[in-house]
Amino acid sequence: MMKIIDFTKGFLKNPLAHWPFVNLSRAFYGNTAGAKQNLYGRAQLQYFRLLGKKDRSGSNARQMRKVTEAVQRIHHTGLYLIDKPVIATTNVIRIREKIELAFRDRISEGGYIATVDSNELTERVPEVMEFVRSNLICNIIQDFFKSAFHIDQIVYRMTTYVPDEILQDKEIYSNFWHCDSSPTSELALFVNLVDVDENTGPTNAISKVKTKLLVRKHFSERNSFDPFAAYVDDERDVTRFIGPAGSVLFAQTTRCLHRASIPDPGKVRHWLSIRLYPKNAPMVTDRVYKDPVLRYTHGRH
Repeated sequence: MMKIIDFTKGFLKNPLAHWPFVNLSRAFYGNTAGAKQNLYGRAQLQYFRLLGKKDRSGSNARQMRKVTEAVQRIHHTGLYLIDKPVIATTNVIRIREKIELAFRDRISEGGYIATVDSNELTERVPEVMEFVRSNLICNIIQDFFKSAFHIDQIVYRMTTYVPDEILQDKEIYSNFWHCDSSPTSELALFVNLVDVDENTGPTNAISKVKTKLLVRKHFSERNSFDPFAAYVDDERDVTRFIGPAGSVLFAQTTRCLHRASIPDPGKVRHWLSIRLYPKNAPMVTDRVYKDPVLRYTHGRH
């Protein structure tokens, strides 16, 4: 009886987060972001693509061809990998070393993951904004949204090897397949701060076309034991974020199934996760975390 009462209360408070809307959302949209996040995100994208204002940074015709190719790929697959540094390698190393120095106590305190969130990171290492200020990256984002944009979140993460006896099919740091539960207007930008290969625990992602098929037919919950796992180990289906320090991956993480992988013993991965949304105003990146008007907060929409 209590389960029925609890379900009724939850359903009346937030019906889109409960059955049958959760199941209908998965069947219709082909992702696990949720009905509310899909409805809001798609409406937001359409609004800004119609009415948004973009301020394209200076670039030549060759770069604009790259921008067009990137945007078309993101629209079609939800993913776009740039396997070369988008800023000078010396700057990438400088940024990583400054992060490690600024947060050395946290990074060295043990554990399998160290995280530095937006406000701390941008206040103590403002140079992380260089990746978004790159003309190529900035133009890809603005052409994708057809508007200016703002940064919802920029996070530093360091991940290390997890012994098998600790792992034991547990989720340590987003290493199970999942879609993010955010408005589907979100565009993620991942940045490698070190050279990453198969042994460094790269992010793995699946195109949104394949994700739709898998979610509708196989995937049910964020669970490593799900039979879905057998369908995503095919090399042709998985994009691995492998590349030198400064390489980047664009991903619609609300529409593309993705997961972190575990580095080999002795390997350490340093990377940034940047979350982006459209914004109908001139681009402002330096004030985004201090201005509540510009700061997008999950769960308030």
